[in-house]
Amino acid sequence: MIKPFDALYVDLEKALKKSKGNANAYAATVKKLKADLEAKNQEIAKLQDLVATLGNENQNLITTNSLQLAEINDKNSQIEAKKQELNLLEEKIQQVQIQSKVSEADSYFARAQAMEEAANRTKLAPRKKKDTYREAVELYKKSLSLGKTEAQAKIDALSKKI
Repeated sequence: MIKPFDALYVDLEKALKKSKGNANAYAATVKKLKADLEAKNQEIAKLQDLVATLGNENQNLITTNSLQLAEINDKNSQIEAKKQELNLLEEKIQQVQIQSKVSEADSYFARAQAMEEAANRTKLAPRKKKDTYREAVELYKKSLSLGKTEAQAKIDALSKKI
């Protein structure tokens, strides 16, 4: 009868060894899985830090971009204001040029009238009178070239006297 007990004991020992082997295998697997889990948790933490860092950098870039856009818009506004100012100055320059041209034409016309008057007053020197009329005609022509249309009638009248 001892035999069956010995066989049972041996079976139990084998079962115990097998159970310890399974337990060790499970413990090793659990240990490996815990290590993998810890590595994954560390990787997740690193990735979360990276995401936070990139999020901050992104926010900083958005802020910088907004500031640059505002500066660009301000500079564009300044450029538009300068363009308008430049257009006004160009218009003023054109007006001054026109006014200057008119003034110069009037000046030549007045000088021509003075020369014509001097020629009309010259009595005893016909050559001098003719030269003075010619000079008056030249001044009237300059006045006409600058836009004084009244000078044409004077040129025609004096040309008959020359």
